[in-house]
Amino acid sequence: MSTFLFYLIFDIISIYFLYAGSVYKKIGNKKYILFFLFSFLLLFILVAFRSNQVGTDYEFVGDAYSRVVNGTQTDSDISWFGLPLFLICKGIGFFCGNNIFAFYFILAFFSLFFLYKAILKNSSNPAISLFLMISFCLYYQMFNQSRQMLAIVIVLYSYTYLKERKFWKYFLTIFLAFMIHNSALVMLPVYFLFPIKVDKKVLWFYILSSIALFLSFDLIEAIIRLTSYSKYIDSIYNVAFSKTTILNTILRASFFLFSYFFYSKAKGRIVENKRMVHYAGLCLLIQVASIRFYFLARLTTYFFIFYLFIFADIYQYIKEKLKENKRKCSSFCILFFVLFFLYHTVYYFSSSGATGCGYQEYTFISFKGK
Repeated sequence: MSTFLFYLIFDIISIYFLYAGSVYKKIGNKKYILFFLFSFLLLFILVAFRSNQVGTDYEFVGDAYSRVVNGTQTDSDISWFGLPLFLICKGIGFFCGNNIFAFYFILAFFSLFFLYKAILKNSSNPAISLFLMISFCLYYQMFNQSRQMLAIVIVLYSYTYLKERKFWKYFLTIFLAFMIHNSALVMLPVYFLFPIKVDKKVLWFYILSSIALFLSFDLIEAIIRLTSYSKYIDSIYNVAFSKTTILNTILRASFFLFSYFFYSKAKGRIVENKRMVHYAGLCLLIQVASIRFYFLARLTTYFFIFYLFIFADIYQYIKEKLKENKRKCSSFCILFFVLFFLYHTVYYFSSSGATGCGYQEYTFISFKGK
């Protein structure tokens, strides 16, 4: 509980600084830069200066990095990292040597850099997007899934080029994410899906496709067994029909429907982001597949993270609609924060949260003897 409260203090102050910075930016006061920087640094310090006891993957990834730098890597290391990240590790090692802290320091910096760059560029309310990033416990996943979370926030930033229909910039951004974690390649086809108008046909497409996926698990398994991913099917980590996965599917189905009906009714500038419903729909499809094939669950995060923008739109739109009625506006804001804080607390203390991912007890790195 003490670590939970410790995180909350850092989180709340960081969100406040981002909110204050946004206010200063709106009125043209250059102090906003300092507030954005303070917000960034608070979250960066926790990720960059954690000890090897924070995050279940810390030592595993760190040891693989050491072997790559020392030239003693195994075939498994090269396959697991992927050639692009393998070469990046070699480059980091050239300048920083066999220093695991430097490796994680660089990952932490760019993870927070692309997160802030994405929400400041694309969110209708950056402070709310940061609040959601923390509420979904995605920020804490930087302690554990450090490589993939860097790829995921780069993908989040790619929305900048997707909405502007700048194919080569979008492609290069996705390729950069792919260099960190090859699973990011799943986002490349989204560019061609995105122009499809979001209407009732799209709504029913995602609903019926989700049902069809659920009824086709045997066929999907037969296809997967013909690929290199067949090894994951019989893995001890591929837990089918778990309670957590089923609850997640129900929740994400609710999020998808809520997002669609919000954008279909909303008016004004917010509607420009209507096509983000595709992210919500694709997230649902992969989530349904993960009921039987749990190893696919990590792919959902590439799409789920766009709820940082979607729910920020919803919050901003409703708040502006109610601004003439201060009582209703205040009630809505309180309800919004309470609901997502409850989500945060339940997820944090679940088996998939702090305990399962190894960040339930935070400790700073020790530099003694270095």
